[in-house]
Amino acid sequence: MTARDSFISALAEAAEKYALRKAVFSSPTQSATRKLTITPVLLRGETVYRLERLTSDGKAAQENVKPDALPQLASDALGDFSRANIYAADLEASYMRAKSGRETALGCEKLRRALGCAQPVAPAPHDREKNRILTGAEPFLRGLGLADENGRVYDRAQAKFRQICRFLEYLRDVTDELPDSPVVADLCCGKSCLSFAVYHWLCSAGRRPEMYCVDIKPDVIEYCSALADKLGFDSMRFYCADVKSFDLPGGIDLAVSLHACDTLTDIVLDFAARKNARVILSTPCCHAELARTIGCEPLSFAAKYPYLRRRLCEPLTDALRCVRLESQGYAVETLELVDPSDTPKNMLIRAVRLPDGKRSAEAAAKAAAGYEKALAFLGLERDFPFQ
Repeated sequence: MTARDSFISALAEAAEKYALRKAVFSSPTQSATRKLTITPVLLRGETVYRLERLTSDGKAAQENVKPDALPQLASDALGDFSRANIYAADLEASYMRAKSGRETALGCEKLRRALGCAQPVAPAPHDREKNRILTGAEPFLRGLGLADENGRVYDRAQAKFRQICRFLEYLRDVTDELPDSPVVADLCCGKSCLSFAVYHWLCSAGRRPEMYCVDIKPDVIEYCSALADKLGFDSMRFYCADVKSFDLPGGIDLAVSLHACDTLTDIVLDFAARKNARVILSTPCCHAELARTIGCEPLSFAAKYPYLRRRLCEPLTDALRCVRLESQGYAVETLELVDPSDTPKNMLIRAVRLPDGKRSAEAAAKAAAGYEKALAFLGLERDFPFQ
């Protein structure tokens, strides 16, 4: 069986078993379509597959096809694209075609074997995706350019929308830890998609939040401040400032951040811990500092390869962050924010401050000692990452 046949067979079998979550065709050769994405949709009780073609001018065209059309469609697509990926049954399979014409398929047989042991399970209605904590009709989504006047989230914003909804679900799980009028901080708010969503959710949950949003870009802060006024979000305050030097006079109850880049995540976590935040939810991004400074001889066999060095330092950096928070009196979890096919930056750190009665000085000291030991093992200074 050729690499192409193996890939098409894996795709067809994944669709047959209702296990296909997504197929993506990319790296076009001569096609005017930049990317082709296939996702399952249940319409009127029947499973069909939605094709979305993203053209070079940024436009997206959609159509639905029957499952039995997928093998021929995939065969045609592999003539126009040199890369393709299948995401199914918690596995990934891929196809690649080099400039020389040499074809390679990876993970296809493994996926087919896994599917061979599974019984077909009909998917839940597609409308279940809309049963989220947000509907898409919220005015702030329109104001931020994420949804249209009819409450339809734009295709280009779907991944961001899923991230925000999932973030709010994790916040909902710990809302009882917050007071009726929580002080909230988003120190790296950017366009403030998350800030508006958190504020909206807390208000809908009967809370009266006082929210501080900080970013270094004046045009973004000006726009978001005007939007908050327009929406009547009276207790949202926006500051154009460097988060490294920003401060508040009192404590905070909730700290949030979505993809604060590299050491900005550490600044957010440090700020939140110093302010005795009751709850911290942070999604890290761009783990570069440890990759630059790691000096661990036992790990040098992997760290000498730049790509592996970067990949290795991602979980190590986040583990250091978690242990440091534990040493400061927090119960810490690491959670998957969204499906990895949406974004590889999908890990969320959720920390809840332990009440005085449950906070153990011995446990904190043990965590602090573990943090110091980890720094020594990795060849880092005590003030990592703030060097």
